[in-house]
Amino acid sequence: MSEERKEYKAQVVQFNDRAITYTVAGQEVRLTPQMVRQYLVTGNRDLVTDQEIVYFMNICRARSLNPFNKECYLIKYTQAESAAIIVSIEKLRMVARQSQDCVGWEKGIIVQKKDGELRYSKGLILDGEILLGGYFKAKPKGWETPFELEVNLKGYVKKTKDGNVTRFWNPDNQPTMIAKVAEAQGLRTVWPEKVQGLYIQEEVGSAEAIDVDFHHSEETKEIPVWCDEIQPTIDADPEKFERFVAATIQANRTTEADLRTAANADPEKFLTAYLAWAQKQAAEKRERKPRSDKGQPRKPQPAPDDSPMAGPPPPMDVPEPATGPQADPPAPERQPGEDEPSLLSDELLLDERRAELDELKRTHRYYVLEAMKRTGIAHPMTVDAYDELIRQVWLIVQEKK
Repeated sequence: MSEERKEYKAQVVQFNDRAITYTVAGQEVRLTPQMVRQYLVTGNRDLVTDQEIVYFMNICRARSLNPFNKECYLIKYTQAESAAIIVSIEKLRMVARQSQDCVGWEKGIIVQKKDGELRYSKGLILDGEILLGGYFKAKPKGWETPFELEVNLKGYVKKTKDGNVTRFWNPDNQPTMIAKVAEAQGLRTVWPEKVQGLYIQEEVGSAEAIDVDFHHSEETKEIPVWCDEIQPTIDADPEKFERFVAATIQANRTTEADLRTAANADPEKFLTAYLAWAQKQAAEKRERKPRSDKGQPRKPQPAPDDSPMAGPPPPMDVPEPATGPQADPPAPERQPGEDEPSLLSDELLLDERRAELDELKRTHRYYVLEAMKRTGIAHPMTVDAYDELIRQVWLIVQEKK
């Protein structure tokens, strides 16, 4: 590895380990950029910039937010939009009430009656009336005139990619949703020192936005946690377990949410599949090691039967062991003084390349996306594919200088 790349990797590690510590309600909160990107981003974490992560961390500290209590999270879906810090409307209300000049506020909806006249409602829509938007009113202590704000419904109704209104913005929910949008905007305007930079889910995105229910996308479904029977296996070797999950998802063409649901429903079957896969991986890894001291190649180890969960095959980046009489040709005799065969297996090389590419995604995510387009390698499966993709990223970095 070149000195430039070593220095770059050291800088990435130093940034990801940078921590801030603060106290919320007597509880110590510790955040690092790595924690934020890994656990507190909804949407596409690869699109979130380092600056947006640092801003999120400092807003959490300044506003006394504990993201691990689900008080806030970071959301970003496209390059065109900036990342937004999402909180619940209840959190905005609680923070705003802490202002010394706060004596309350009013919010509701605006409807048009049959005769065309507008009516301000606390949420009730009568037969024949049309919902137009939401409103907010507040008069803090010392203000001579109240502050009033109105928002148009059409600008906030979200739709799925096929053009249908999302379930959270269906007509029955629209009065509640648009009232919360008006309230959140009003609170930020009147008490910016308390809630500036904080948004609620209902405000984020445009008509093309993906429907998000505070923590999870409607399209990706809420991802359940692993059940107690499976968690000890994860803790034993998290990286190996993650590779197994990725292989299973690819083999069954499913989602992680559906996989976890099925695994939690029958953990014994799932763990049996994992054990069979792990044994097969270990056997293949032994086959890739150098020959024994006697100079004879290792005999192929029998691979376990496919697992009962559609048998997730080993990931494509690990080749299937060869069989037959020509599977293991004798290795050439090593000459005196010749270097010992490398003990670094393909799997370890792949792990190294994965880590390097992950770092590039965190710091040069746009260049990585461009490199994927150039090479046509969206999901590298071999060391050579990783090397080519990484090489292209660094070429693009040089081009942009």
